[in-house]
Amino acid sequence: MSSQQGIRQVEPLTIISDLVDTVEAVREILEANRPEQLEEAVGRFEDIQRKINDFPGGPAAIAAELERLPPEKNLEYRNLLERTKLQHETNQSLIKLAIQRNAALQSYSAQSNLSATYSSEGGVPLSSIGKLLGKT
Repeated sequence: MSSQQGIRQVEPLTIISDLVDTVEAVREILEANRPEQLEEAVGRFEDIQRKINDFPGGPAAIAAELERLPPEKNLEYRNLLERTKLQHETNQSLIKLAIQRNAALQSYSAQSNLSATYSSEGGVPLSSIGKLLGKT
């Protein structure tokens, strides 16, 4: 067996393991409400997606590598991938909830800001426009 074949056999499994670990890390960050760590974790996830797409033959070649494993190992990795898929879907739901929560907090903050109320002429003070439309 050449060293290239050895690398090819190990790499897909490493990519899958990295994918599982990263999706779990994203879930933990979302559940713990640590948004400051989310950007790095999402970056790692995007790196893994690139590795999958850049793998010679792409995702189909990785799936073919799984098929070459002994049946019990194949089943183990397939179960891991199924669990990861469900966790990824959970992460998507948690992100949607976080976005909704953030929007609600911004809305509440804008409504409770006295300078954001309309003047007797119907306008909003210029000093508050930036606070309503973006970061201050």
